[in-house]
Amino acid sequence: MDMMALLRALAPLHRSLACAATDEAFEILLREVPGARIESLPSGSKAWTWTIPQRWELESATVRAGGKTLIDAKEHHLHAVNYSQPFKGTVTRKELLAHLHTNPKRPNAIPFMFHYYKKDWGFCVPHSWLKRFKAPSYDVEIRARFEDGPFKTFSAFLPGRRSETIVLASNICHPTQANDSLTGVAAAVDVFKRLAARTERKYSYLLLVVPETVGSVAYLSRHPEIIKDCVGAVFTEMLGTQGPLVLQKSRRGDTYWDALLAAALEGSGLKHKTVGWLESASNDERVFDRPGVDIPPPSMTRYPYPEYHSSDDHVGLIDSKRLAEGRDVLQAFVDLA
Repeated sequence: MDMMALLRALAPLHRSLACAATDEAFEILLREVPGARIESLPSGSKAWTWTIPQRWELESATVRAGGKTLIDAKEHHLHAVNYSQPFKGTVTRKELLAHLHTNPKRPNAIPFMFHYYKKDWGFCVPHSWLKRFKAPSYDVEIRARFEDGPFKTFSAFLPGRRSETIVLASNICHPTQANDSLTGVAAAVDVFKRLAARTERKYSYLLLVVPETVGSVAYLSRHPEIIKDCVGAVFTEMLGTQGPLVLQKSRRGDTYWDALLAAALEGSGLKHKTVGWLESASNDERVFDRPGVDIPPPSMTRYPYPEYHSSDDHVGLIDSKRLAEGRDVLQAFVDLA
């Protein structure tokens, strides 16, 4: 698949930290990437100071009043807060509104919300829908299953002349969304396949696609050899929209890998800017660059963009030219090393 075909295959899936749709996404990647593997940890196991979460499957989520269905997650998966607790009961208007999430800045879009590490329930609707909720009480039902089972990560390794390893990392867990973070996945996969086609490589390379943050924790906690051999990483996401490319520096900010990504961006001739550590969208960089791991990970995005964390972030939003520009800068980063 080319990058856009991969996005069209992955984006509609109702992916999360761990669920059947995320499993399906990993299986799609497994068919695309030579030598790839899927690893898993059981729910409840420890990964450093983290506890591996349960799997979450949403069966249905509705809000009804006066014989009418006002919210139905079958119409859009984002209507249910991701990792929402099961709930069934009649609530007051005040209580419903306390569990209802909107984004006034994007009044016709459904926001993306999650309760990964909080036991709560909730719904997301366009802000323009609030006028629909005038009844004094509402029948709420969320049918969701929390299950013990495998929490999965996806990786592929390419040996080089040196054991020193560079990680190409991105996330896969935002349901139905494409720019965040699947454009980063698509670009990293494309570059990795090009590297795999080469007869030799100076460095070794690891492609890592994981659920956000906890996925990197899960993988690295079980692979001390990667921590030992890894000299640098680059995290990519949000590459397919308008706006300048953004280099977010590593924690130190003055590493070889920061300079390398800066040189790749400068050589591209594209509009870009540079920000400091955690001054833009920050994700798994915090895991790679934590004390004791100390793998410097500059990142590249086009963050911020108006459709961020909403139902407006879909494949139709993606500009294939912008995505290719991001991929080419990532390729230049690899080639300059």
